[in-house]
Amino acid sequence: MTTGLNTLDWIVLVTYFVATLGTGFVFYRKTRNTEGFTAGNRSLPGWVCGLSSPFNALLIPVIGTLTILVVGVLVSQFLGSQPNSHSSHET
Repeated sequence: MTTGLNTLDWIVLVTYFVATLGTGFVFYRKTRNTEGFTAGNRSLPGWVCGLSSPFNALLIPVIGTLTILVVGVLVSQFLGSQPNSHSSHET
């Protein structure tokens, strides 16, 4: 088993960080005040803003639950044990 990052991993990481910082700088230069940052210069229609709360209320619990399940499976595979789907007691 190899440890550390290979060349492709570094390329992906550097590309991601450069793209993220570049996007941040572009939007920073376009934003003139705090209201422009937080409210999008009041350019979004009300119905779009209204969708934010229901989507957050639905998606955050789903994403949190999926994260817990996936992390549990990954930890069990890392530790070498498999979740037991059958009861150990037979009737």
